[in-house]
Amino acid sequence: MAAALLEGLVAIIIDNTPFALIVPVVFGQFLQAPEDYYESFDFIRTFRWLALLAATAAPNSPLGQKVEITLSVMNGQPLQDTTFGTMQ
Repeated sequence: MAAALLEGLVAIIIDNTPFALIVPVVFGQFLQAPEDYYESFDFIRTFRWLALLAATAAPNSPLGQKVEITLSVMNGQPLQDTTFGTMQ
């Protein structure tokens, strides 16, 4: 939490709660670890992003199925086959 405060973020602390909320947050911050601040080797951070991509792209994973459904339906109507016909 100290690093977030030094970066200019705000911490919300509530009585009788063991948690603190840090706001505002960007999705990429969920994939950061404390080691990213003092390690110069960037492979682990890249590996985290690739693992997220693999997990969401896997058609058998629950998250992958949701992403596939989300991409195939727009405004409550299925997209035409010609939309994804060029993507091979």
